Amino acid sequence: MATYIDTTHASACKSGTCADTELSPNFLESLSKSKLRRSIGVAENVALDHVYRVLRALDDHGERRELGDLVDEIDDAASPMHVIEAMIEAELIQFRPGHAFDTTAIVERVR
Repeated sequence: MATYIDTTHASACKSGTCADTELSPNFLESLSKSKLRRSIGVAENVALDHVYRVLRALDDHGERRELGDLVDEIDDAASPMHVIEAMIEAELIQFRPGHAFDTTAIVERVR
């Protein structure tokens, strides 16, 4: 749930008089990769594109996918399993308990 709602009139933002609030376009444009990485807890050596693709794959399939499917989604990564491991450490995803660790292990979003 949003904790802040920007009630500034849209015309004020377009005219350049809008303050740089958390939801303003200027804030979003100024958000650096390092700030984004810190906010989601992902290490510097993990491409944000790979994180996004894993999350999108999970979202597109009911928030669960087999490990092998996720690795296939990011097969252009130097080490796809390193991406998965970093996302587990950042508590973005987890393995479903009680399943053997293999390519059919179920990976799910952490909510």
